[in-house]
Amino acid sequence: MIDKNMIELMNKDIDKTIFSKEKEKLSQYLKKNPDANALYNELLKSEHMLDKIVDISPSPNLKERILNSIDYNLYSTKKINSKILDYLSSIFSGSRTKYAVSFALGMIAGLIILTVIFYNSTFNDELESYNTSGTIGLHKSSLVQTIEILSEDISGRVDVSKVNNFYGFDIKLNSQDKYRLLIEFDSANLSFDNLSLNDLNLVSLEKGLGYVQVSGYQDLDYSLSFSAKDLTSEKFTLKILKENREVFKKEVFVSKK
Repeated sequence: MIDKNMIELMNKDIDKTIFSKEKEKLSQYLKKNPDANALYNELLKSEHMLDKIVDISPSPNLKERILNSIDYNLYSTKKINSKILDYLSSIFSGSRTKYAVSFALGMIAGLIILTVIFYNSTFNDELESYNTSGTIGLHKSSLVQTIEILSEDISGRVDVSKVNNFYGFDIKLNSQDKYRLLIEFDSANLSFDNLSLNDLNLVSLEKGLGYVQVSGYQDLDYSLSFSAKDLTSEKFTLKILKENREVFKKEVFVSKK
């Protein structure tokens, strides 16, 4: 194992910042340690290769072009740390920066800025996609079954609809106590797509392999949508639980027709 202090002295020697006593100490160590001597020679070779690289500075107006391309009105609530800008300025203005380091850092800075520019539009597109996923096909769906629920201070109904390979559960429930609505399904062919509710803070959603669970109370009106890989008959198991007690259970069979 090579002493970390000796590695530090190697770097100081290569950078020509080593003191004479440190130089002598390093020389004695290298004579006794072949591995350290091999590492030292590799460091020297690397330094000689870097010295042959010509210093190249980026275009003087590159930073200005990048910063001018940003519409800061889009990010009025987000303040960029001035230390970041100072750091970028030091990168673009440094005269001793090696070509390889300048190029790499320039690429990284460009990618970061482009990510910030397109962040809002990308996020909004993804959010819109999430809110509509699994519900588009249900706009023209047909009602296949209505489940009336009346049990232990909880009442309401569940309308089951279908079109092509999309399934929808329109749920209207009223309960003074907190309840959990659980829908189990075959995950080999079915997947949960979306929960539609005006205020998602009114419920909590839990989903896993082969099930989706919604917890809530009082008057709630929301929809759950699913999609199937193949057009087959499907079975759903609808359960309502209060304090881990099952107060309602219904198996729903939806034909492929």
